[in-house]
Amino acid sequence: MKTDKAIHDKLEKDHASPSLTRTLTIKQYPDLKMPEGGKIADYMQRFRALLQELEAVQLKLDENTQLFHLLNSLPSA
Repeated sequence: MKTDKAIHDKLEKDHASPSLTRTLTIKQYPDLKMPEGGKIADYMQRFRALLQELEAVQLKLDENTQLFHLLNSLPSA
C-alpha cells in the first residue's frame, strides 16, 4: 500500500510540468502585497522566499524591479 505522500509525488511527477510550476510561481509575484497592519519582517521573509522560488524556475529579477515591486506592495501610510 502506498502512502499519501508517495501517491502525491507520483501524481505531481506525472502531471506537473516545469512550465506549469513556472507559471504558477510567476502568477504569485504581482499578487504579493503586505497586509494592512502586518509585520514588515514577516512580509520581507515571504517576499524573499518568493524571489527564491522565481530564481528556482529560472526567472531572476534585477534589483530595480525587485525594489519597485517591494515599495509598491507596501500598504499606504
